[in-house]
Amino acid sequence: MNRRAIYTSCGCVVLAVAGCREPSATSRGPVSQPDARPVHKPASLTTAPAPTTAPTPTTHQTTVTTPGRIVVRVRDLSEPQWGWLVIEEMVESGTPASAIGVVAGPRKLVVTTNNVQGIRIDLPKAGMPSDRRVVLRIDDQGIEITGRRGPIARFERSRQGAWSARHEKN
Repeated sequence: MNRRAIYTSCGCVVLAVAGCREPSATSRGPVSQPDARPVHKPASLTTAPAPTTAPTPTTHQTTVTTPGRIVVRVRDLSEPQWGWLVIEEMVESGTPASAIGVVAGPRKLVVTTNNVQGIRIDLPKAGMPSDRRVVLRIDDQGIEITGRRGPIARFERSRQGAWSARHEKN
């Protein structure tokens, strides 16, 4: 028998025994009011109170929530970042920047950014082939990644907000 069944059975027995007697009209005095003390519940039947304060955010964060999803948040580019998605440049320094990347298929990546000017994607770390075509959807803009630039792809946002492959300066 589990604890809940035992407590229920005991409670029924107590109620049955307590309910069998009725005070007689010739009792010794007035019937007392029920005790106002709180009833103790076993720990297994009580629920833990919900936390009242939210956890304090860290200044930087790279979280892999599932194997195909990564969340990157930074205030400064010198903060450590790891994983297949890295923020390389911010639109406005001193303001938090974030990027969320999702592996949406065998050759499809989806990235959403906030306050990000440039990103780096490590295709092998993302589980993408670096020698075949990969479709990237970044901030609702589609870009085709070909393997000719190698396993690391870099992208930058123009002043108008359009993303394009970053051309490396030699």
